Amino acid sequence: MKRKNFRETMSLSWLIFVESIKSFINNDSYQTAANLAYYGFFSLIPLLLLVVILLSNLTLSSEQVLKGTQTLAEEIMPQSSEVLLKEISTLAAKRIWGLYSMIALLWIIIPFASALRSAFAQVFKMEQTIGFVKEYLLSVVAAFALLVLFLVLVITRIVYSIVLVNVVAAFPIVQYAATAVPVAVSLLFVGFFFFVFCPVKLTKRELVIGSLITTILFFVIRPIFVMILRINPDFGYAFGSLKAIFVLTVWVYYSFLVVLFGSEVMANIRRRDALLVRGLFLGRAGVPKKRSPFLAKFVRAYDVNTILFEKGDPGGEMFYILSGSVAVKNNGATIRTLGAGDYFGEMAMLLNEPRTATIAIASPGTQLIAVSQNNFETLLRENPAIVRSILKDMALRLKATTQQL
Repeated sequence: MKRKNFRETMSLSWLIFVESIKSFINNDSYQTAANLAYYGFFSLIPLLLLVVILLSNLTLSSEQVLKGTQTLAEEIMPQSSEVLLKEISTLAAKRIWGLYSMIALLWIIIPFASALRSAFAQVFKMEQTIGFVKEYLLSVVAAFALLVLFLVLVITRIVYSIVLVNVVAAFPIVQYAATAVPVAVSLLFVGFFFFVFCPVKLTKRELVIGSLITTILFFVIRPIFVMILRINPDFGYAFGSLKAIFVLTVWVYYSFLVVLFGSEVMANIRRRDALLVRGLFLGRAGVPKKRSPFLAKFVRAYDVNTILFEKGDPGGEMFYILSGSVAVKNNGATIRTLGAGDYFGEMAMLLNEPRTATIAIASPGTQLIAVSQNNFETLLRENPAIVRSILKDMALRLKATTQQL
């Protein structure tokens, strides 16, 4: 049993991975990452500058703040942090940063936060139903949350460096265990980032898996990127004095590709039930469609003459006939019999109205698959082929009813 469950888990994980790649390509994530890299590049200096200014005005010394910011910058921007930090330290040293100046810096970050929210809304297939004012206010809140996140990260780096020096001096062996701390901090950073910008309420499982995959990919691509720069030191040579900016932009672009793929994984984990029942609705009406090996948890077996639901009952789900048949009854008379490959109950479910007929199990060994309203709406929203298939089935039903009349 454990071996079977392990195989099913691995197969489901593979399905989610493959679907994540497909949705990553279908959502044109390369173009989205390019847009985010553009906004992110112009927001990075104001963001880090705000961090340095705010922390320098606290009890922390400017030297500690710059060192913590440098540590963070080196982790997230390989081979490009020196130029960026030189610019930030020069700007931070000027005595021109009042309240209005810091508000202006935060305002520069808002388009980046808005672009992030739009990118995640595309990944999770969210319909934009809010007004412009509310959308802008949410972007302001997201920009502020991003600032708070970077503040916490720099403070963490400062505290970590102070504690590490003191602890290692007393217990040298702790230095080896301390290498896991940056990984844990990065994982928390990614998790909080997804928590803030994802437009849906993620479960702990979705958030942990998505954050873990994103963090692992970051730790994989970073040394590869550094190795490429070392092998090819003239990378970006054509940009002359702007070479560092070019390299930074390329790194930011690949970073957002990783972030978008991690979000695709979370989105597909979230819609995994819809992915499993999707194959049922592709094909020709009246013919059993593609059956997924993972459908066992959705299958319900019924004895003959069992009343599935009565006319007038609330309709919270629809049903697909996997095997056997059901009788559609009205006032005690059978008006139609549905067999394997047919589905029913979708109209009452979508319209949130009572059932218009009574359904009774017509043959022994009948197996049905229940499809929730949420899963069905996900299928309709993300699969045009299924919409066409269902419309064709409905047209054939209407044609048959017209011929009977």
